[in-house]
Amino acid sequence: DRTANLKLAARRIVFGKYLNCGQTCVAPDYVYCDRRVKDELTVFLRKEITAQLGEHPLENPDYGRIVNEKHFTRILNLMDPAKVVRGGTSNRETLQIEPTVMDGVTFQDPVMGEEIFGPLLPILTYDSLDEALAQIESRPHPLALYIFTSSRAAARAAVSTGRTPSAMRPISERRGARSRPYEVSKYPSIASEPDFAPFPPPVEQAQPPQHAADVGEVGHVAAQARPPHEELH
Repeated sequence: DRTANLKLAARRIVFGKYLNCGQTCVAPDYVYCDRRVKDELTVFLRKEITAQLGEHPLENPDYGRIVNEKHFTRILNLMDPAKVVRGGTSNRETLQIEPTVMDGVTFQDPVMGEEIFGPLLPILTYDSLDEALAQIESRPHPLALYIFTSSRAAARAAVSTGRTPSAMRPISERRGARSRPYEVSKYPSIASEPDFAPFPPPVEQAQPPQHAADVGEVGHVAAQARPPHEELH
């Protein structure tokens, strides 16, 4: 929300999103932030991509690639070049897609129609936190939600939504919690400050996605705590 430490939020969002090119089960699918801080957050996100991955990530030998050509093509088809504000380039030979930020995205855009599972980060905005939580509540269940805020009331409102109690709980309520909080979340990412950490739902309540075979052994294990996604065949 607008009370967040935006620079810190950007650093953690970029790390969580672009780790393994966005091909992790708890990567933030999109950023949902207060309209009043969106422009500032976008600037920080662009700077953090450069700081963490370099000015030209596709030339970075440590930058990964998409698991196969099918998903490479699928991810590119979700990208709207007119809304790209950072990145957007790709290399089919190496199956690499540059870390990409998209602005001016709405829930009606194709990129919001399925789990991205790749290095595209759409930014959406809301006018009130209640509006944001209602929108999140109306959508398919996310695996996790990361809220960045300095407002304890805002954090507890997010955790109280029907989608998130099993995915997150306050660090102060976790046994053995460290003094330095680390917030993480998947599917929706609401910008703000670190006060919460991920708390995965029971594995037996979730099913692996249909494309688990495409992401290999490690991806298959992680997918056990992730809901199925009918869009990926």
